[in-house]
Amino acid sequence: MEELRLHARNNIPKIIGITEVKPKNFRYNIQNCELAIEHYEMYSVNVNDIGRGVNLYIHESIEATQVDFETDYEESVWVHIRLVSRDKLLIGCIYRSPNGQDNNDESLRKLFKDVTSRDYSHILLMGDFNYDKINWET
Repeated sequence: MEELRLHARNNIPKIIGITEVKPKNFRYNIQNCELAIEHYEMYSVNVNDIGRGVNLYIHESIEATQVDFETDYEESVWVHIRLVSRDKLLIGCIYRSPNGQDNNDESLRKLFKDVTSRDYSHILLMGDFNYDKINWET
């Protein structure tokens, strides 16, 4: 976390996405103050629940609003940012466990279908999809 804070302080990225916030088999609850980065708004999911946790950090110079989707897929966090004119950006940070079941993949597909059916002019997806067998040519 200290290395991430130092990087944020020196480089001032506008958007930071983190997956697997919690280490494997972590027994203790993590406090928000342990994950906070100065000058960034933090949006989280599953940090102290089931799963590994996903965080999005948006620099304070950008006005963002968290977006919730009606989905069974639990390892994702989404924010909406208004751009110029009528353009809107949706940012999603997703963690897909390599041990996920087929129903988890189906929930992720449904989530993507819902995301792309919304009225966003731009969509930014980031995260860890743990899908080593993907065929990038098709």
